[in-house]
Amino acid sequence: MQLNNKPFQKLAGSRASVFAQIDAPALRALPLQSWEWAVFKTVKVHIDQHIEFLSCAKEIAQSHQEKWDGSGYPQGLSGDAIPISARLMALADVYDALICRRVYKPSFPHTKAVGIILDGRGSHFDPDVVDAFATIESEFRAIAERFIDSDQDILEKQKQLESAVGALERASG
Repeated sequence: MQLNNKPFQKLAGSRASVFAQIDAPALRALPLQSWEWAVFKTVKVHIDQHIEFLSCAKEIAQSHQEKWDGSGYPQGLSGDAIPISARLMALADVYDALICRRVYKPSFPHTKAVGIILDGRGSHFDPDVVDAFATIESEFRAIAERFIDSDQDILEKQKQLESAVGALERASG
């Protein structure tokens, strides 16, 4: 199934909102330009208030792009300096990104996703988290198969995003 990515390309150039400028590169089919990647990596989550039940969510939002070897972003954290919640989410996020279709790429098979994650042990991912994943990777597959988007689901999401893009464009006038 071929998706229409023109609305996302328009959104990428829009000054309608910070949201549009940050999310658009991730939604479109074209590779990120170097300046877009630089901006994308500097996005930080600002939660000024301490709300106990959101502390884990804050850790994940702020640190799930960090890598075990320190080559991630936005803070360049490494090893145990990365909160465990973010280390767990990093692996889950990458698995999801690999096995799910995106506007800019087809889905990868489960076995390829597992191989990529295993190859990232000690560099991208916490070795202990990868070892735990390896023992339950079949459960990841079962969950993914249970919640996979149908072609109709993806088309509906695309329509919703196109509608949001149109609203942003109209608002920026």
